Amino acid sequence: MRALIAAATLSLAFASPHVALAQEADPLEGDDAGIAQLADRLNDPDQQEHASAMVHTLGEVLLSLPVGPLLSAAQEATGDHSADVDESATVRDLVGEEAQDMPRELSERVPQMMGLLAGLVEGLDAMRPALTELSETMREKIAESTMAETGEL
Repeated sequence: MRALIAAATLSLAFASPHVALAQEADPLEGDDAGIAQLADRLNDPDQQEHASAMVHTLGEVLLSLPVGPLLSAAQEATGDHSADVDESATVRDLVGEEAQDMPRELSERVPQMMGLLAGLVEGLDAMRPALTELSETMREKIAESTMAETGEL
């Protein structure tokens, strides 16, 4: 349970700044300049440093979240009172000693992860014509299938 809580908490810390970046340029709109701009921003060292700082800060905040009441409620709901629950327990308390370095370790990886994400964005952009064609073919096949089932052929 400790690992699950830590993973969920720190995943949120990592994902939050990336969601904000992605909202500024919507690659689904089909704007080549927007996709290129998103990839450039993901590769920008200043953006990576800013996102790293955000991940570190969010990691610290999330590790400080109180989880004692949540654990108590879970025990109450399941009827399992085998573990003593400290009502003032935080995520950091549940994770243990390794929590001390988690925000720093995650924030140090952010530039690499953003670079990988930029490559993914560029790769998906290169695949867009094929995906568009596939989408159109699927629409046609679904329409044909629907007409065949209803006898509208």
